[in-house]
Formats: sequence, structure tokens, C-alpha cells
Amino acid sequence: MHSTLQAEGPENDDEGARPSKKPRTEHTAEEPAHWDLKRQQVLVVKSARSKTIERSRITVTVDQPVCSLDWHPKGDYLLSLSRPILSNELQSRSVRRLLLHRLSKMSSQSPFSSTSKAAEWRQAAFHPAGKPQLFVASSRTVRIYDLVQQRELRCLRLDSTGDFLSSMALHVSGEHLIVGTFDGRFNWFDIDLGNVPFKKLKLNHGAIRQLDSHRNRPLVSAAMDDGTLLILHATVSDDLLSKPVIIPVQLIRTGQPSGASTIFSTAFHTRQPHVYTGGADGNVRQFVAWR
Repeated sequence: MHSTLQAEGPENDDEGARPSKKPRTEHTAEEPAHWDLKRQQVLVVKSARSKTIERSRITVTVDQPVCSLDWHPKGDYLLSLSRPILSNELQSRSVRRLLLHRLSKMSSQSPFSSTSKAAEWRQAAFHPAGKPQLFVASSRTVRIYDLVQQRELRCLRLDSTGDFLSSMALHVSGEHLIVGTFDGRFNWFDIDLGNVPFKKLKLNHGAIRQLDSHRNRPLVSAAMDDGTLLILHATVSDDLLSKPVIIPVQLIRTGQPSGASTIFSTAFHTRQPHVYTGGADGNVRQFVAWR
């Protein structure tokens, strides 16, 4: 089975977003991904004016279903993590599960040359501030890798034996990590303070399916199994003597139908205090802050 990633945008963007290679037409066993570039003429009408622009659509096909995607802050790199279908292949040594895709070069490569041991990777993310670091989550750990020095920097661990990681999110500073578990525990890591959670909350609303941290506001959202969305206020200070303050402020009942109550995804608006949810019923809902 193959999985397909798509990205599209205007052809006349800046130099960093323009592919510089011709599309590949064959996917050999040595190539980690297959790239395809298609261009389309689009008529745009604005305020009684019309013009034709050329848009490009890039399709990237990998060998296994994709379970995690993350854009680099500068926009040229896309990080994908694939998850094997067969349960006996979930714990694999294959480095091709995790791939870096560069749009301007239309190329894909694995950031690792080898893995020390078999692991079930569940999520991967870039450093949100643009540092050359990767955060890779498995069932009980989140490892931080330096891409330049090609070495592991830290290994953050869940300290409860019954906890298994279901999702993670990074604070915009990159100095704090948020982890959700299948038994509904919210874990906040201050990376500089240690390798175990600094703050833990038991939410009692089922598994935490996804987390998101607002880019410009001290807000965190947690999407949960029973159809509720929890908004937390998380204050982080630059003062090394001040510890983060995490306070749950609002529990939103999203109105999911009883037969498909789970919320699988959540995302904040990039600027406004608006939050979006994606549920098992196939609908995306928007929630805004009322004054």
C-alpha cells in the first residue's frame, strides 16, 4: 500500500517554494519516495479584474500509510512518518519510515542512516523555532535528535508504568513538550528541568487523541475520546527561576453524535483565539472566543 502527500501553490512564489528539478516518473526500490509535479492554469477574478496564474501541485508517494506530518517553520521541508499496516512490523528498524521531503529540490531522504534498535515510532516533529532538531515519539519516550551532529540529545520518558503516548505537541519556544496518553493523562515537560514530566493532569475524558499549542497565545487544546475539547492556559516565562503555570480553563462539548463521539484532531488558528476540531463523524468544527 502507498500513501500520498500533496502540496500546491502558485508557481510565481519566492525562490524557496519553486521546485528546481523535473518530476520523477519511476519509483524504484532505492528511492524513498516518488515525486510528481503537475501545473494548471487558473483564472482568478478579483474586483472586476481577472488574470490567469499558473499553479503547481506536487504529489509525493511513500511506501506505507502516513501517520504524522509536520512542516518546517521556514516552509521548504516536510517531515513524514509512516506506520506499517501489519502489527508485527510496527516495531521496525527501517529508517525509511521517517523521511524529510524538500519541496524546492523535489527530493526525499531519511534523516537517519541507521537505528540502534527496533522502535514503534508514533509521531515526529521539527523544532518549532527552526533549530536543526527532530522530536520523535515512541510508545513511552520522546527522543530529541541533532540533525547537524547526527546524535541523540535527550530522551524524555513517561514516569508511570501504565502510560502509553498517544500524541505530542511542542511549545512555540521549543523548550517545552506536551504529551497526551491513552489513559487520559496530560504531561508537561520542561526540557531544561529534566527527562520526566514537570506537571501531570488526569483529565478523565478518555484517551487524548491530539494536542495543539497556540503560536501566539498561552493556550493549549486537548482533543479527547468522549467528544470533549479541553482548553488550558499555559504561562511560560523567560525567567529560569519561574516555572510554567498550567491551568485548565474551559471544557468544550463539541456536539459530536453519540455513535461517533471521538475527536481525532485539534488545531488553533495561527493568530486568533479560535480552535478547530475534526471528529469521527467526518466534520470539522470551529469554536471562537465570545466576549
